[in-house]
Amino acid sequence: MRFFLEAIRNYRTTGAIAPSSRFLARAIVQSIPNTANKRVLEVGCGTGAFTKEILKNLCDGDEFHIVELSTEFCERVETHVIAPFRIKHPEITIELHNASIEEAKLEGQFDAIVCGLPFNNFPIELVQHV
Repeated sequence: MRFFLEAIRNYRTTGAIAPSSRFLARAIVQSIPNTANKRVLEVGCGTGAFTKEILKNLCDGDEFHIVELSTEFCERVETHVIAPFRIKHPEITIELHNASIEEAKLEGQFDAIVCGLPFNNFPIELVQHV
């Protein structure tokens, strides 16, 4: 319900009216390389469907950056998904960036980039930039 309300309030930046399913998230996350010390970027975590699956595939020494524009989604994912994970896995670096992908302070390259955003709902200029 929270996702739906956020989508109504900020449709132009949320881009969807329902969160991604865990089945879609699992299918997408399978493409992340199973290597040591990998850097993974998730763009647009929403309520955390992809985030949860990505976390299951991280190991000590990995680095995970999440970029989400919605403050409400960031707070929800931090509280319900990331904080409990950090307690159990302190050797995995997780950074949540409450910003647009254009404004997020990201350095270096990533081994995998996961994006569940519906690009058809965004201006072509933004899609090309991302």
